[in-house]
Amino acid sequence: TEIPKSDFFSTKAFNESQNNLAADEGVFAYHICKHNHSIRSMDCTSQLVRKLFNKKFSCGKTKTAQIIKNVFYPYANEMLKIELSKCNFISVLTDASNHQSQKMIPVMIRYFIPNEGVKTKILEFDVLSGEKSTY
Repeated sequence: TEIPKSDFFSTKAFNESQNNLAADEGVFAYHICKHNHSIRSMDCTSQLVRKLFNKKFSCGKTKTAQIIKNVFYPYANEMLKIELSKCNFISVLTDASNHQSQKMIPVMIRYFIPNEGVKTKILEFDVLSGEKSTY
C-alpha cells in the first residue's frame, strides 16, 4: 500500500509570526557563519534569545547547522560558480594539518574579479579521521 504524501508533508500555510520567527532563526545562523562562531554556541544563544526576546525561538546547533548546510551553502556555492565564470585564471591552494587524530585538508581558491580585486574562498574542507601526526 502506498502512503499518501500528505501524511508526511504539511500543506499548512505559515502566518506572519511564523515567517518572522523563521527569518530570525536564519539571521542568527547567518551571523554564526559570517563571523566564524562555533555552531555549538547556538545551544546557549538560542536559550538566551528565547528568554529575552521570543519564547518560540528554537535555533540550537542542530537547526543552525542544517540552515547553513541546506540554505546558505547552496546559495554561496551558486554565487561562487557565477563569479568563477568571469575569471580567466584561478589558483588552487591546499594544505594538510593534523589536529589530534584528524587530518584537516582545506582546498582554497584565489581568483581576480575586475573592479573587485583578488578574492580567496574555501572551496572544500575535508577531515580524515584516524590519522597520525607522525609516521
